[in-house]
Amino acid sequence: MSDPEQRPRFFDAHCHLQFPVFDSNRDLVLRNARARSGVEAVAVNGCCEQDWPAVQALCEDESVDEVEPTRCRVVPNFGLHPWYLRDRTDRWLASLRAALESNPRAGLGECGLDRTPRVLRHTSFDEQTDLLVQQLRLAKELRRPVSLHCVKAWGRMVEVLRREGPFPNGVLLHSFCGPAEVVPGLCNLNAHFSISLSILRVKDQRAKAALNAVPLERLLLETDSPDSLCSAPGEWGEAFRLREAAEGLDSATNHPGNLPVVARIVARMTGRAEEVVAKATYQNAVRLFGGKDNP
Repeated sequence: MSDPEQRPRFFDAHCHLQFPVFDSNRDLVLRNARARSGVEAVAVNGCCEQDWPAVQALCEDESVDEVEPTRCRVVPNFGLHPWYLRDRTDRWLASLRAALESNPRAGLGECGLDRTPRVLRHTSFDEQTDLLVQQLRLAKELRRPVSLHCVKAWGRMVEVLRREGPFPNGVLLHSFCGPAEVVPGLCNLNAHFSISLSILRVKDQRAKAALNAVPLERLLLETDSPDSLCSAPGEWGEAFRLREAAEGLDSATNHPGNLPVVARIVARMTGRAEEVVAKATYQNAVRLFGGKDNP
């Protein structure tokens, strides 16, 4: 597997490399993820107006040689995350439209619904819903995929997606952990589901049910880095051998180079070969996010 021509290719469908924790070594993280782990592309998701310029700068800074790339390709996404809704300006929607229109290959995200107390303290559930609907409609108008956050809000999320869908350019339920019963209906709306190491925080049977409900052609992988680095149950043993972090990166910080570990966990939970999971999820991500990679 060490031969770059033979090893699997990976696409990190959801991460946050614009976060300050990567400021001192962001380029090295991108280079190591490609060289050591075969990660060819990453979808970097903005969370608020204040960090959209940093996401855009990641694309503008790309020092990718078209003949022999040396680092991951960055696919930008711009959106309002539920955790940061109180920080929005009156011009947030116009600014979001401008960010998307200035970058034709950008997706919309991260946006969504979150019913945890930390969010409800500053943004009501109805207000979250209204802001999500505005973003979904903008994405449909501009024909962009959407990366969705959903925590303790599946009833409302399914209701909104049914009302606003289907979505010709797709929606992605990121860090999907269930419930399994929502999967068939969401697939009919052109939903996709990406899996992170957060799946290990869910009770084993529920996690397996959620994961196995997702058709292979709608399955993607993500790190959600720098988050979602959790302790693995002992049963995973060597399967949970994390990749070496870039120099200067704290060992508690997740990064795109760990994506093959996610693939390994998904393969074991679904009874598929790792190569099958890697190939399918890479191709699915390319179809969803577009780009010059040829699956």
